[in-house]
Amino acid sequence: MKRLIMLLVITASSHAHASWSWGSGYHNPPRSTLGVNVMRVWEHWAAEAGAGLAYRSEPAGARLAAAASAKYLFTRGFVRPYVQAGADHGGEGSTDPFAGAGFYMMGFDFYLYFSVVYVRETSLQLGFGVPL
Repeated sequence: MKRLIMLLVITASSHAHASWSWGSGYHNPPRSTLGVNVMRVWEHWAAEAGAGLAYRSEPAGARLAAAASAKYLFTRGFVRPYVQAGADHGGEGSTDPFAGAGFYMMGFDFYLYFSVVYVRETSLQLGFGVPL
Protein backbone atom coordinates (compact mmCIF):
# COMPACT_ATOMS: atom_id res chain seq x y z
CA MET A 1 0.00 0.00 0.00
CA LYS A 2 2.85 2.40 0.83
CA ARG A 3 4.42 1.71 -2.58
CA LEU A 4 1.12 2.45 -4.33
CA ILE A 5 0.74 5.77 -2.48
CA MET A 6 4.33 6.70 -3.23
CA LEU A 7 3.86 5.85 -6.91
CA LEU A 8 0.72 8.04 -7.08
CA VAL A 9 2.51 10.96 -5.42
CA ILE A 10 5.50 10.69 -7.76
CA THR A 11 3.26 10.40 -10.83
CA ALA A 12 1.08 13.35 -9.80
CA SER A 13 4.11 15.59 -9.20
CA SER A 14 6.11 14.51 -12.26
CA HIS A 15 6.76 17.26 -14.80
CA ALA A 16 7.20 14.61 -17.48
CA HIS A 17 3.48 13.82 -17.36
CA ALA A 18 1.91 17.07 -16.20
CA SER A 19 2.31 20.83 -16.33
CA TRP A 20 1.09 23.85 -14.39
CA SER A 21 -0.12 27.07 -15.98
CA TRP A 22 -1.92 30.25 -15.05
CA GLY A 23 -4.45 31.98 -17.22
CA SER A 24 -6.91 34.80 -17.53
CA GLY A 25 -10.26 34.77 -19.24
CA TYR A 26 -13.66 36.25 -19.91
CA HIS A 27 -16.39 34.44 -17.93
CA ASN A 28 -13.79 32.22 -16.28
CA PRO A 29 -15.00 31.46 -13.58
CA PRO A 30 -18.34 31.12 -15.38
CA ARG A 31 -20.28 33.85 -13.53
CA SER A 32 -17.39 36.33 -13.37
CA THR A 33 -16.74 39.02 -15.91
CA LEU A 34 -12.97 38.54 -15.86
CA GLY A 35 -10.95 36.07 -13.85
CA VAL A 36 -7.59 34.42 -13.27
CA ASN A 37 -6.97 30.72 -12.78
CA VAL A 38 -4.36 28.07 -12.22
CA MET A 39 -4.53 24.78 -14.12
CA ARG A 40 -2.72 21.45 -14.02
CA VAL A 41 -2.78 19.40 -17.25
CA TRP A 42 -2.00 15.72 -17.50
CA GLU A 43 -2.19 13.69 -20.71
CA HIS A 44 -6.02 13.61 -20.98
CA TRP A 45 -7.14 15.30 -17.75
CA ALA A 46 -6.93 18.82 -16.37
CA ALA A 47 -7.89 20.39 -13.03
CA GLU A 48 -8.53 24.12 -12.78
CA ALA A 49 -9.36 26.60 -10.00
CA GLY A 50 -9.90 30.31 -10.36
CA ALA A 51 -11.36 33.54 -9.04
CA GLY A 52 -12.69 36.67 -10.67
CA LEU A 53 -14.91 39.69 -10.31
CA ALA A 54 -18.60 39.48 -11.13
CA TYR A 55 -20.04 42.89 -11.95
CA ARG A 56 -23.76 43.27 -11.33
CA SER A 57 -26.24 46.05 -11.96
CA GLU A 58 -28.80 44.94 -9.32
CA PRO A 59 -27.54 45.58 -6.69
CA ALA A 60 -24.77 47.67 -8.21
CA GLY A 61 -21.20 46.63 -7.57
CA ALA A 62 -18.69 43.85 -7.95
CA ARG A 63 -18.51 40.55 -6.10
CA LEU A 64 -15.87 37.85 -5.91
CA ALA A 65 -16.67 34.72 -7.92
CA ALA A 66 -14.76 31.43 -7.75
CA ALA A 67 -14.87 28.03 -9.44
CA ALA A 68 -13.13 24.67 -9.63
CA SER A 69 -13.44 22.18 -12.47
CA ALA A 70 -12.15 18.98 -14.00
CA LYS A 71 -11.72 18.62 -17.74
CA TYR A 72 -11.35 15.61 -19.99
CA LEU A 73 -9.20 16.40 -23.06
CA PHE A 74 -10.05 14.09 -25.97
CA THR A 75 -6.84 14.45 -27.97
CA ARG A 76 -3.24 15.50 -27.70
CA GLY A 77 -1.65 18.00 -30.03
CA PHE A 78 -2.35 21.55 -31.14
CA VAL A 79 -6.19 21.56 -30.93
CA ARG A 80 -7.48 19.81 -27.80
CA PRO A 81 -11.29 19.56 -27.50
CA TYR A 82 -12.59 18.95 -23.99
CA VAL A 83 -15.63 18.58 -21.77
CA GLN A 84 -15.69 20.00 -18.27
CA ALA A 85 -17.71 19.88 -15.08
CA GLY A 86 -17.29 21.77 -11.85
CA ALA A 87 -18.72 23.99 -9.15
CA ASP A 88 -19.14 27.76 -9.45
CA HIS A 89 -19.65 30.26 -6.63
CA GLY A 90 -21.01 33.32 -8.38
CA GLY A 91 -20.60 35.70 -5.45
CA GLU A 92 -24.33 35.63 -4.73
CA GLY A 93 -24.18 33.25 -1.79
CA SER A 94 -24.86 30.09 -3.78
CA THR A 95 -22.60 27.44 -5.29
CA ASP A 96 -23.94 25.73 -8.39
CA PRO A 97 -22.67 22.89 -10.60
CA PHE A 98 -21.73 23.70 -14.17
CA ALA A 99 -20.84 21.79 -17.32
CA GLY A 100 -19.49 22.73 -20.70
CA ALA A 101 -17.38 21.93 -23.72
CA GLY A 102 -14.66 23.72 -25.60
CA PHE A 103 -11.17 23.48 -27.01
CA TYR A 104 -7.63 24.58 -26.26
CA MET A 105 -5.10 25.63 -28.87
CA MET A 106 -1.80 24.52 -27.32
CA GLY A 107 1.72 24.12 -28.60
CA PHE A 108 3.06 27.65 -28.25
CA ASP A 109 4.67 29.24 -25.21
CA PHE A 110 1.04 30.03 -24.34
CA TYR A 111 -2.39 28.55 -24.98
CA LEU A 112 -5.77 29.93 -26.05
CA TYR A 113 -9.17 28.53 -25.15
CA PHE A 114 -12.82 28.89 -26.10
CA SER A 115 -15.76 27.12 -24.50
CA VAL A 116 -19.47 27.20 -23.81
CA VAL A 117 -20.60 26.55 -20.22
CA TYR A 118 -23.96 26.26 -18.52
CA VAL A 119 -24.55 27.40 -14.93
CA ARG A 120 -28.05 28.88 -14.53
CA GLU A 121 -27.56 30.26 -18.06
CA THR A 122 -25.29 29.63 -21.03
CA SER A 123 -22.16 31.73 -21.39
CA LEU A 124 -19.05 31.83 -23.56
CA GLN A 125 -15.57 31.61 -22.09
CA LEU A 126 -12.42 32.70 -23.85
CA GLY A 127 -8.93 33.47 -22.70
CA PHE A 128 -5.26 32.57 -22.64
CA GLY A 129 -2.70 31.00 -20.37
CA VAL A 130 1.05 30.56 -19.96
CA PRO A 131 3.14 27.83 -18.31
CA LEU A 132 4.41 28.42 -14.79
